[in-house]
Amino acid sequence: MTPPDSSVNGSILWRVFAVNAVVFGAALIALALSPATVHTPIHSTELVELIVGLLLTLLVDLALLALVLAPVRRLAKLMGEVDPMRPGRRAEVSESQWAGNEANVLARAFNTMLDRIETERRESARRALGAQEAERLRIARELHDEVGQTLTAVALRVERAAGHSPGE
Repeated sequence: MTPPDSSVNGSILWRVFAVNAVVFGAALIALALSPATVHTPIHSTELVELIVGLLLTLLVDLALLALVLAPVRRLAKLMGEVDPMRPGRRAEVSESQWAGNEANVLARAFNTMLDRIETERRESARRALGAQEAERLRIARELHDEVGQTLTAVALRVERAAGHSPGE
């Protein structure tokens, strides 16, 4: 197993583990300090107390995990919403104590990918425009040459027709 990160924003794995350890540890302490007992066979009031305690523990765990995983959920939501046709949107690199290293690494990688996509789109558009301009120049030259050749042919025919007229 990987040891915990030494950085301030440890990995998500260790953050989840720490949240669970705190919640379950608090539940254990609450159970140990309470006058609750469990008999064999279990009494209905004891069963209700255990179920309520379990539900409270799970709710606290869920709330804390939602905090730990919120940056990843926000990033996933943004990834689904980004439109390459509308450049400029970026993922937030959080300095929050709840953001794990992985969330920030993913946000930076996603932002880098968006930068590359936007750069490629600009370059691609520039190349396409250059190709269109080159094609326009080629067509203009062809038209110019064709018109010039046609006018020369007409001029030669006119000269020949003028030189060979029946009235001479």
